[in-house]
Amino acid sequence: MAAIRLVNTPWSVILPAAFFPFGVYLSYIYYVTSLPKDLLAAGRVDGASEWQIFWYIGLPLARTLLGLFCFLSFTANWNNYFLPFVMLNKDTLYNLPVGIQALMAGTTAVRPTFATDLPIKRPEAALAGVVMVLPVVIVFLLSQRFVISGALTGATKE
Repeated sequence: MAAIRLVNTPWSVILPAAFFPFGVYLSYIYYVTSLPKDLLAAGRVDGASEWQIFWYIGLPLARTLLGLFCFLSFTANWNNYFLPFVMLNKDTLYNLPVGIQALMAGTTAVRPTFATDLPIKRPEAALAGVVMVLPVVIVFLLSQRFVISGALTGATKE
């Protein structure tokens, strides 16, 4: 990031977060184990191109996988602490985990003997934790059906 002059910009956090190698691995395993070869062959016999096979056969069958990806990727990027901590120096660019840590480190919420002008005590620190967790809970509730069915794929015999 320093070589391309992106340190201390939002792009230094966004670009690495856009790559999700676990998602590539999981989708490979999913398609290799659960996509019937006969279904792909039937699509080819019907004259579908590889793109059409992916778009009309592979993608609809992977709805649970995509829902699981959305949840896992959002949770990983939302809770990311180390990358923004290293790449960002301005407190106006911090994400929520780094911003909450920077705020709480300078208050009496975690160090009662620390003298500060900020009136943040333990209830406000607890509220900051709730604010941190709330978007993850909302995304989980929206993608719950996909996460549960994706996690249980192959677990039961129909």
